[in-house]
Amino acid sequence: MERDLKPLREKMVSAMVYDGWQFVQNAITSIDTAYFCVDTIGKIIKQHEDAYNSWFDGIGQEIAKKKEKGEEMKVAITSERLPRYVTVVAGMEVNSSFLLQKLTNDFFQYTRNTFDYIAQIANVSLLRERRKNIESVDFPRMKDVFEQQTYSQEFPTIHSWFDQISNSQEYIYLDDFCNRTKHISDIYIRLSIPFFGGESKATVNPFYKKATDHPSQNIKTYLKSIWNYVFQALCSFLTLLETEIEKTTSNNRFHQLLGYQQVIKDSPENSFAFAYVVAPNNDANAMPEGIGILLLQQDHEDGRVDACNCNLDNIYICNPADKLDVIGVYKAEEQWHPDQVLLYRKYKKSIPAQDDLPLIFQIMQNPQHRNMRFYPNPYMTFMSIEA
Repeated sequence: MERDLKPLREKMVSAMVYDGWQFVQNAITSIDTAYFCVDTIGKIIKQHEDAYNSWFDGIGQEIAKKKEKGEEMKVAITSERLPRYVTVVAGMEVNSSFLLQKLTNDFFQYTRNTFDYIAQIANVSLLRERRKNIESVDFPRMKDVFEQQTYSQEFPTIHSWFDQISNSQEYIYLDDFCNRTKHISDIYIRLSIPFFGGESKATVNPFYKKATDHPSQNIKTYLKSIWNYVFQALCSFLTLLETEIEKTTSNNRFHQLLGYQQVIKDSPENSFAFAYVVAPNNDANAMPEGIGILLLQQDHEDGRVDACNCNLDNIYICNPADKLDVIGVYKAEEQWHPDQVLLYRKYKKSIPAQDDLPLIFQIMQNPQHRNMRFYPNPYMTFMSIEA
């Protein structure tokens, strides 16, 4: 994909919706892979045609030689003499019809996947803390979400985009093709070359799905038109996304944390560490009820972004003038798992009652905090007291 997406990535970092960037990358990889499939299909078909033309020319030359010698012009064509339609892959000869079938199936799956990745982008980047479980998100699910009155009014252009795509003939064909091949049967590819010259044909067989008759399609032209449609759909969505995330606020999300640790070598039971954010004016009640944390560091010279999920279950709220004056805590609402999928982990605020044990003493007595140690990292600024 030739479009420069650095400005979009910058805006996603600034708007604190960086978890959507991974799905942007996935969508681009998917559409690029689909292009590889359709390009390779064209080359295999061309290879077939060249093999046939070479074979046919050979027969013509054989007849011409017999004619020159005055011999009877009769040529026997047996199955052994027919051209072999094979493609060399990693040093192995592979039946080209198998490759055509596989690459065609892959093409439709990757183009269809692109729309599911777009749905994931919309889910995490626009809905933010209201996001749906990514395990249940796909294109039809997010179309239904943006049809709801709340979201259709909040994101009218996104709602219109989902509605337009879902009703397009291209998307319907893609969706039906993938559902058919996944759950019922392959939709076979037909490649025919006239025996004595003429134009070769490569088609996707017709099929019936969801009360719709899908006609036979020319592989050379139809797959390219589908790819162009999906590519343009992705570009138009990313343009809308860039506009929408400029409207978002990020006062309840954090990319960086503060930390404090006390390490007493001769008295490890008195060692402890905790991560925190500060409350302006020392007022925990003024802090958001819920926050999202994705640890992130951007190198402003080369633009590189490093990010990881936050595995800390408790993020404390401290007095900006005294980090040991702990006045509240954000507790994780979601279980942490070692996963490469980045998400802003959700935390909910809790403020202790007046008669509760002060939070700093709870921290000191908590085995989790006693065993916690901070080491230099790009996501946290911490003070370390060692004795």
